[in-house]
Amino acid sequence: MPTLEAITRFSRSFSQSTRGSRRSLQLGSLQLQLHMTDDIVESPPQGFCDVLINPANEALVGTRLPYFPMKAEPPPELQNSRWCGMEAGSGMFYAQQVVDGRVHAVGGSELKEACLRLGEVSPGIRCPTGQAVMTPALGGLRPFFSHIVHTVPPFYGSENWEKCLQSCWEASLDLSWSVATDKAVVASPLLGAGARGAPIPEASTVALTAIQNWAHRMCPRGIICI
Repeated sequence: MPTLEAITRFSRSFSQSTRGSRRSLQLGSLQLQLHMTDDIVESPPQGFCDVLINPANEALVGTRLPYFPMKAEPPPELQNSRWCGMEAGSGMFYAQQVVDGRVHAVGGSELKEACLRLGEVSPGIRCPTGQAVMTPALGGLRPFFSHIVHTVPPFYGSENWEKCLQSCWEASLDLSWSVATDKAVVASPLLGAGARGAPIPEASTVALTAIQNWAHRMCPRGIICI
């Protein structure tokens, strides 16, 4: 297993990497890669991935509103007009600026119907916070992925935030490797660091801890691209 120093250096990479760069960390037979991409949905690392982990909401309905409040300022590359023709304004996100919005836009009605078929575990909830569910990659997602794992990260600062976010990672990876053959390639944004408001250093620390613990338990073969 990697040393604490190696993990710390890799964790810092989440804040220091530039577009087009790639860094990696070896966890036994599992390689964790850090990528910078304009659009993980239609320009995923490796070109095609077995699974995309999608940070969703509990209802699995994508982003219903044209824009909505953000917990933290987005990076500069998400603040320009090429995303939606204009800016949503200070303190706001457009649906196209978050992965869940892109996933549902590209997946279209086929993905919407697949999510609805999962059914509710309680009124209005198809996937509780900290858990994960899976659908095939449908609609325009087919050329890029085989499956989509939907997980619901907690809002930063909520009760048991760190434990709940670790649960998102572990549940998502369990599902991802349940459908992958031999050496899986799984893509994921940095869970919790988008609309859910977690600072990148804290979200990356949780991600590394969760992935390392999961890899030690499962001994998987493959690649995780974040």
